[in-house]
Amino acid sequence: MRDLTAYLNNCDNKFQIARNGFYVDKSNLIAFLNSRIDTEKRFVCVSRPRGFGKTMAADMLQAYYQIGAQTETLFSDLKIASHPSFNEHFNKHNVVFINALNALVEVGYNANKMIEQLETAIRNEVVKLNPDLPLPADYSVYEALRAVKAATKTGFIFIIDEWDGILRDDRLNEQDRADYLEFLRALLKDKEYVALAYMTGILPIKKNRNPLNMFSEFSMLFPSKMSEFTGFTEPEVQMACEDQNMDLEKMKEWYEGYCLNGERVFCPYSVSESISAKKYASHWPKTGAYQELEDYISMDFDGLKDKINSMYAGNKVAVNASSFQNDIFDLRSADEVLTLLVHLGYLGFDGETSEVFIPTKEVKTQFDSLLSAPALNLKT
Repeated sequence: MRDLTAYLNNCDNKFQIARNGFYVDKSNLIAFLNSRIDTEKRFVCVSRPRGFGKTMAADMLQAYYQIGAQTETLFSDLKIASHPSFNEHFNKHNVVFINALNALVEVGYNANKMIEQLETAIRNEVVKLNPDLPLPADYSVYEALRAVKAATKTGFIFIIDEWDGILRDDRLNEQDRADYLEFLRALLKDKEYVALAYMTGILPIKKNRNPLNMFSEFSMLFPSKMSEFTGFTEPEVQMACEDQNMDLEKMKEWYEGYCLNGERVFCPYSVSESISAKKYASHWPKTGAYQELEDYISMDFDGLKDKINSMYAGNKVAVNASSFQNDIFDLRSADEVLTLLVHLGYLGFDGETSEVFIPTKEVKTQFDSLLSAPALNLKT
């Protein structure tokens, strides 16, 4: 049995657990990422709301890429198994997997302590798993990673889940956030040992003073080629309904409505929970705090409440999504709040018309209580 590690080549059975339950095959994401390995486009950041499969995708990538993981049975019946690039990268890479939010929680929300712990732990694990290489004791994590790449000619794949957890936590200050972004820049940018870096979270990368400008970004506003790996499509849900004896029309009524590249998609978490519970109801709000929706709407920048009322009545509202700087602590307009609500999953976005709307019956139930809240005075 190999020595246990926390971050480097620590593939556990999370993807196995996912395969044991209700599962929709999104494995061609791997083919897309394989095409970017060891290229200038090897930095990928994916932002999605809660419940849109971010962590499951990260677990799948770790199970696929990690050297020695021996996960053949998990992929043999998936779409990626027939792709020409499958064997080229299957179980052949050193993988550094970080859940940034978990790392922060484990050190009591101390950002500097988290960064120090990550640097030390990853460096020590690199040394432990490469006992035949002369890695001096005073090497930094960056020097150790560089030395292993030079000796083995194989780069590292970095998977950072919940990468933006620090940026969304009000217990931390602006300097904490800046230090964290600088850590990611130092770890990844212009480093020859990075074969691929895949980050996933809720927020896109902050626009102003962006130290991570090497990343290609895929979001609910601009999903591009990532759209097919984000929500569930109608054919996918129809197949699941037939298999599980569920009603497709009721599924569509409750959970279909998010718009990605002009196609209406379902919230994956809600479909999965509906199938598990054999019940059509509001499941997705369990993944987040109701309070956050009330907090943002209560700001009421330039007619925000009127716009919420209009969307509740079934209308779409025009929005300037480019004004949002991807910073939840510096909101200054209705457009920025509405754009944030798209990233959080409370609103859908029509990229063709630059309009936002309440996407599903499930989400609309979250607005029901708000319309009656005296403090918000939303009803007209």
